[in-house]
Amino acid sequence: MKLLPVAAVSAAAALSALALSDAALNALTPSGAAPWDPESASELMLRAVNLLHGIAYLLLAAVLMTYRRQIAQDSRALPWLRNILAGCYVILGLFFSFAGLFAPHLDTDAPTWMLTAVFVPFLGSFIVSIPLGLLLLKHHRMQLSGWLLASPIIVLPLTIVLESTSRWAHPAYLETVINLGTALISVAATSRRSADSSTPAHATAARNA
Repeated sequence: MKLLPVAAVSAAAALSALALSDAALNALTPSGAAPWDPESASELMLRAVNLLHGIAYLLLAAVLMTYRRQIAQDSRALPWLRNILAGCYVILGLFFSFAGLFAPHLDTDAPTWMLTAVFVPFLGSFIVSIPLGLLLLKHHRMQLSGWLLASPIIVLPLTIVLESTSRWAHPAYLETVINLGTALISVAATSRRSADSSTPAHATAARNA
């Protein structure tokens, strides 16, 4: 397997584990604070967590840009949706990478306009992933990614319900399905059968002649 798929899936899995752990700690511990909580965590911990977010988001953006031909197929809408989601990841990746390198408390100390500028792509990624995932369901090799990316249509309402009924409400569930769904695009795009199906017919015929 190529380096980008391995890196993207690994980073998405690590970020998902962190987010889901945060959700569990918020629900199960009296204080609700994780070891990486900005209010109490060490600067080194905050830098590491921010860098994990930043690197993961930039890798996911790289997946969407690198495998744009495999994602687009014959759809006119998919390239636009892919570009929007990639743009969301780039903004988030740059913000968290900067925080990890230079300002570990940026996510709490940043001015309101900057936090708003980051929240919009964060929320936007939850929304744009739904039509992107539904369209990917047409492509057999990318159906798992399609189901994960489209799942916020169910996960988001459930998260809202949890908000009013328990302490388990957390964006981690949405982040997990979207990030893993995006990362797995790279696995589907680099699979042997996927690569063969994207090879022009005349090239295949020439190779087999």
